[in-house]
Amino acid sequence: MKIGILTFQNTNNFGATLQVYALFSTIKKLGFEIEIINYYNEVIDSRESPAKFEAVFLKNPKRLLCHFLFEPILSKKHKKLRSFLRENCKISSTTFDCESKLTLPEYYDAVIIGSDQVWNLSLISNDMTYLGDFNNGQLKLFTYGVSSGKELNKKEIEIIAPYLEKFECYYVREEKLKEQIKHLVNKDVKVVADPTALLAKDDWEKYIESHHGYSKYVFVYFYDKKLLSYAKAYAKKNNLKLIVVSYGCWQKGYKTVRPTSIGEFLSFIYHADTVFTGSYHGLLFSIYFHKDFYAYSLRNTDRMEYLLSKLDIANRKICPEAADAAPIQWGEVDKKMKAFREESIEALAEALGGCK
Repeated sequence: MKIGILTFQNTNNFGATLQVYALFSTIKKLGFEIEIINYYNEVIDSRESPAKFEAVFLKNPKRLLCHFLFEPILSKKHKKLRSFLRENCKISSTTFDCESKLTLPEYYDAVIIGSDQVWNLSLISNDMTYLGDFNNGQLKLFTYGVSSGKELNKKEIEIIAPYLEKFECYYVREEKLKEQIKHLVNKDVKVVADPTALLAKDDWEKYIESHHGYSKYVFVYFYDKKLLSYAKAYAKKNNLKLIVVSYGCWQKGYKTVRPTSIGEFLSFIYHADTVFTGSYHGLLFSIYFHKDFYAYSLRNTDRMEYLLSKLDIANRKICPEAADAAPIQWGEVDKKMKAFREESIEALAEALGGCK
């Protein structure tokens, strides 16, 4: 039987790309025929793809200089992330959109939706494809690690409720989402590990590039002013260099880097002394690589708080006292993460068991 993964596959985001690869790899290891569905959502693709010159100029002429300076870097990043998936996964040769999605049952026996914020209705512009509206019972439909990105309001719950009966099982990434939908379905709803956690540390280490030349540094990924102020104070106190990922204009007080490949991105985390991150996947890879880290959620807090609590490292949620947090007991963290990984792989294998 053939299984398709429906998620955000055409993206300019490191975390999104890594989770697609990890879910594909795990399902393939379980012995299934699997490919990533090349689904086109105009809103998502427009947001994720490098901006066109004309669009930038017409929307905001003042951004023209930034466009010339940084859009080539973003275009390079987008191409490399796309190439990474094509080289390491199988992407469907057929491209689907809102009209042709009804033909999906002709290509697949089962579709697994997730992981990522595929149930964030504002993000997907109410595209119900990510809620399985293409399935009229012809194929098996599952979720793995789906996220709403935030707590659903009453109207959003009313919108998604009619589609939930289409699914065989419900594996989500957030405790709050679990609580919100478990009252709407007659099946179990389970919180599972992010797909990147389904792979072990050595699975990721093979993508680490040779040392990039920087040493003794604090690495900042996905930041705002509050997070950056904490990182600056920490770097100064510990006599460390400050390196910040930014695809915008240069700022004083730190070194700006603009990684464009998976290897570059993972290497900056891997070689760091400490990581300050507002990114969920920045947090996850800091844990995988045993990096001293401090996490600060810029938007949705549930997924970070759930993971930090589950691994008993909630003291690493950034706050004024964070710099004095006790050292992380990596042996204990690894045991808890391994158990979470095994539980999640077992749940995934059980869900897909009927597809063989």
